Amino acid sequence: MRRSVLSHRVHTPTLYDTKGDTLQDETPTLRRATVQDAAPLAAFALRSFSDTYAVHNDAALMAAYTDKAFSVETLQQELDDPANIFILACIGDQIAGYTKLRVGKNPDCLKANRSIEVERLYADKKWHGRGVGKILMDANIEYAAEHDYGSLWLGVWRQNHRAVRFYEKSGFSAVGTHIFMMADDPQEDWVMEKLIESPKV
Repeated sequence: MRRSVLSHRVHTPTLYDTKGDTLQDETPTLRRATVQDAAPLAAFALRSFSDTYAVHNDAALMAAYTDKAFSVETLQQELDDPANIFILACIGDQIAGYTKLRVGKNPDCLKANRSIEVERLYADKKWHGRGVGKILMDANIEYAAEHDYGSLWLGVWRQNHRAVRFYEKSGFSAVGTHIFMMADDPQEDWVMEKLIESPKV
């Protein structure tokens, strides 16, 4: 059984292509998450991950993965780690989506010398197809450009065709593969990269 230190899949809901890129009713506000957001973010992350992947995976494997990955304690640790950048998209006092950027070890297949990972990108089911994903991805691109990263990269399950199309539409292209461990189940992901232009002065 293969294991990889590069085993972070960007968890993207699969319904981004139904209603276009613009929100129809309310526009979310973006803000950095803090440790105080750990409990609601853990609940949101667990629900979004389950909505996306439960139908494709064994229930026991899902539970083994999610019990650890989306516990309040794990989210507190991740939010307290300066290598992680969490951005929330909120509508009123509700989380409509979030993204997590991570600074760490990058795969050798990347083209850019300095890259940052989009480890997670979620939107609530009721906001699918209404631009939340695009707004969060735009925030990732802006962060990468402002901090002089040469690219964004992510891992996405090869069978998640709608997510792959969303990333392609966002300017990502496949540059390799890696293994994502769903508990003890190795699953092959595309590694996708988007080169970033420096902001014009």
